[in-house]
Amino acid sequence: MVNIQPVLLDILQNLLEEDLKSFQWYLSNGVEGFTHIPRAQLEKADRHDTVDKMVQSYGHNGAVEITQAILKNINQNQLAEELRTSLREEVTDKSPAASTAAQNRDSEWTTEGRLG
Repeated sequence: MVNIQPVLLDILQNLLEEDLKSFQWYLSNGVEGFTHIPRAQLEKADRHDTVDKMVQSYGHNGAVEITQAILKNINQNQLAEELRTSLREEVTDKSPAASTAAQNRDSEWTTEGRLG
């Protein structure tokens, strides 16, 4: 399983303070399909605390889904896309099939390089 916390933290670190406050506002006021996180739990939360609260409240997949939804709500579509791309890369990098394919590709390249 991909460790989602560093990926989410990286995304939140790209938000300006005002955008982080808006992000936390959505978490505490609720997003359709998700329960809200009590405002008191987010009042003094930094980016690390916010990520931890999301994962505790929604699980790994839910934290990703609500992050993408909120990013779109606050017009941070580029960050939502970066999150999607980062996750795809993380899954690809961690998958055994991807590792085998990369090893085979690297092996073929090395062999071809020696022959050529």
